[in-house]
Amino acid sequence: MAAPIMADDLRQLLLANMVPQECVDLLQKDGCINLKLFSKWAPDRAAMQSLVLDKVPSHKISVQALASLLQTHDEATSIVTEMTKRTSAGLDPSSMDEPLLHAVQQALEAKFTQKYSWQLEPKYQPSNSVLGRIKREFDKNAPTIFNVCRVRTVFTSNKIQEPKRRRVGTGITLTFEEDLDDEDPQALKYRQIMHKYNVLALAWAIAGNFEVTYEGSKCDFASWQQTYRYIRTLREKTELLMDHHSEESVVRYLLSVEEQIRGFAVEYCRRTPSVPFGAALDMALKENRELWQDFKYLLSGNKASSSLRSVDAEDLPVESPLQVPATSVQDKAPPKKTPSSPGKESSKVTSQQPSPQGLATATHTSSGSQICKPWNDSRGCPKPCANGKAHVCDIVLLKTSTVCGRSDHNRRGHNPTKHGAVAPRQ
Repeated sequence: MAAPIMADDLRQLLLANMVPQECVDLLQKDGCINLKLFSKWAPDRAAMQSLVLDKVPSHKISVQALASLLQTHDEATSIVTEMTKRTSAGLDPSSMDEPLLHAVQQALEAKFTQKYSWQLEPKYQPSNSVLGRIKREFDKNAPTIFNVCRVRTVFTSNKIQEPKRRRVGTGITLTFEEDLDDEDPQALKYRQIMHKYNVLALAWAIAGNFEVTYEGSKCDFASWQQTYRYIRTLREKTELLMDHHSEESVVRYLLSVEEQIRGFAVEYCRRTPSVPFGAALDMALKENRELWQDFKYLLSGNKASSSLRSVDAEDLPVESPLQVPATSVQDKAPPKKTPSSPGKESSKVTSQQPSPQGLATATHTSSGSQICKPWNDSRGCPKPCANGKAHVCDIVLLKTSTVCGRSDHNRRGHNPTKHGAVAPRQ
């Protein structure tokens, strides 16, 4: 039978107090695997000597080893006492937002730095409370949708300001703690929100840097590659939208869609059998692409664009020609005069319809989303789009020089009379 695994908080506390590794291994082998057990394992010096050091010949008479064990016991007892008080009050043993034990957090950050060869900087490093919450959620395999606006870094969390106090009566004083976001005019700017997402992704990667078994193989609970890919997708889906919409509406759109997608990731992680959080993020992005279209109504403040009449050189010919009004295209060459009898007028300029290959088409919608070309031509594409592109008509309208963008028809179904005259390819 395999030996029980010692909890990280107890192991790191023992190592931080310089308890020899042989003693740590012995405690784990004997079943002392958490803080509660250790606080009652050896209540005095004599018990610690007989139960631990006497069983480790190399440290049997080591004063330093005995002192380290006794110091760890005192700290463990203090921690367990606080946990017992919270439990007796009907609360969780530890607050989700409390920082981790200093030794545990140091070990987490050192493990991340060693694996990815990346030295954490306070300006981008998640605050102690954010990391503590995410670590506790990951240990329980129960992540939540943590509000990204509450994300702090070590740098910003150290901006401690004197709270405002107001006396409302004899012996009664109200204390108002100021929120940094309320004073920061950049708090809901797109750049600031994306910075918070980057910090959150880093917190996921630090807390999720441990192995689990998934689909028969070992993998990280949440690797840095997976969490960064998630944030990179958010940026790719929204950054260009600010060229056509107000920043406020783009931020509202980003927060709404991301919350829905992360909600599915949380669901995948909590179900049975569970999915590691990193893999759940990938799965949620792939299986819920339509959410990016469903929430487009949140975008507002349309801006004119002069770059919509882009031509896709890979467009395939349409199967049926479009009936373009005769007034939309004219012969560029002047009419030739032919000999005729006096009194007859010269022939008039006749209009021509552009061939299907001569239609102007766009590659992106007015909101910046990429248009699905197979859906518009003879190749076809199932709905929803397998590549996450927009199923809208890609025809450029003559009058406005903007893309049609309607989803009730494609290029082949565009009716110039009903949907707008078509611009010729330049």
